[in-house]
Amino acid sequence: TVNMQITAEAPVIHAKDMAAIAGTKATDISWFTDVTAEDKVDGDISPDVSVDYSSVNFQKEGNYPVVYSVTNSNGKSASTTVNMQITAEAPVIHAKDMAAIAGTKATDISWFTDVTAEDKVDGDISPDVSVDYSGVDFQKEGNYPVTYSVTNSNGKSASTTVNMQITAEAPIIQAKDMSALVGTKATEISWFADVTAQDKTDGDISSDATVDYSSVNFQKEGNYPVVYSVTNSNGKSASTTVNMQIIADAPVISDMKEPKLLPKTGDQSHMWTVILGSMLILFSYFIIRRKKKSRTNM
Repeated sequence: TVNMQITAEAPVIHAKDMAAIAGTKATDISWFTDVTAEDKVDGDISPDVSVDYSSVNFQKEGNYPVVYSVTNSNGKSASTTVNMQITAEAPVIHAKDMAAIAGTKATDISWFTDVTAEDKVDGDISPDVSVDYSGVDFQKEGNYPVTYSVTNSNGKSASTTVNMQITAEAPIIQAKDMSALVGTKATEISWFADVTAQDKTDGDISSDATVDYSSVNFQKEGNYPVVYSVTNSNGKSASTTVNMQIIADAPVISDMKEPKLLPKTGDQSHMWTVILGSMLILFSYFIIRRKKKSRTNM
């Protein structure tokens, strides 16, 4: 009698390396696709294969081991380890084109209105978005790039560039109605008294204002237009028209009294006669009064 020793071999298991995107759920992965197990006794025992992916961090980019195992009817086991490559995607960032008025301050703009960022692992990372508006000239009309950027927990970054349209407004010019007398010279008028011009970008540009009084007839009474104009550094112009009233003076009427006639040089002898006569009359008057007074006292 001899002994026949029957020895069972371990099964053979086959599996392939795998890959997934960071943020993928374990339940979303087809773990047993392309996984097979064969046993010399039991034949195809692929349905009996188990998997251990406990070492995989589905939120973090990297390479992780995944172990497949199987046991045949003779209690013999086999296992194989494959690589699970987790790859993190960049986040997705959304932003819209913008517009502002020339002269607006950067601090006055709501940069993050309508700006969102989503990541498969981190979820909503909109609060982590940063903005670069260094290419914008807020004083000059034009189109400028504004770049938004964000980085996820896996160090993957995304950016998007939108357009910032800077539009310049026209300046504001103010002037008052005027008046002058007929015959006044244009050079005698203070044309820029009470004339002001303001611009959102340039500030006070009153000194740049110009005046057109070519329609005024300084020799004729009436109302005439005077136009003030100004242009800002962005080439935007503004004008305003005021009224120039030309007033005629009333004529001057002189006093028409009869002139007094002075005696001629040749009439001096007559004049002395009159004077001496007057003196004699006065003298006689005083003599008579004195005599009467003397008689009364007697």
